[in-house]
Amino acid sequence: MMMMMMILVVIVVALSSLDVALSYDDYGGPSFSYNAMSMDGPENWGKLSPAYSACGEGKMQSPIDIVTADAVPNPALDNLTRVYAPTAATLLNSGKAITMIFDHKDDGTSVFPGAITVTTLDNGGAPKKMLFGFKGIHWHIPSEHTINGQRFPMELHLVHTSEEGHLAVISIMYKIGEPDAFYDQIKEKL
Repeated sequence: MMMMMMILVVIVVALSSLDVALSYDDYGGPSFSYNAMSMDGPENWGKLSPAYSACGEGKMQSPIDIVTADAVPNPALDNLTRVYAPTAATLLNSGKAITMIFDHKDDGTSVFPGAITVTTLDNGGAPKKMLFGFKGIHWHIPSEHTINGQRFPMELHLVHTSEEGHLAVISIMYKIGEPDAFYDQIKEKL
């Protein structure tokens, strides 16, 4: 009986290791999904790898459930100023997201076809404006984040970066309904 129990433990450990080995994606990290209540879903991201621990412990980490009743307006925030220009780009499907990457200049430097200006607070609490270059776009299916616990069919992230390396991401949740004007502009290029 003891021998059978040890063999069972060895088989379970071996299968668990195989599962972990097979679950790594092309980016070197564990595979994950957006399927709620699955073994690799958002509520389990922090358990998939020590590298993902912030997903389970972080206060400002994906995925975020925006609870509108708890939202506190920040009176120091100004209107979001954004300026974008047409540019060449490439669409990639990673299996986790559809990503639009802007082409590089001939010298290899990145193209930032626009920017946003965000008003933040400095250490003394005074408003200050920060400029963030438009780095790229990606869509998640289904949405990465939720609002009042509701996951949406799709979510768009417009990713911006500052010279200091800070990120500013604008997120747009999609509902099934009227056609998307932005998609209509790019669908003939797909």
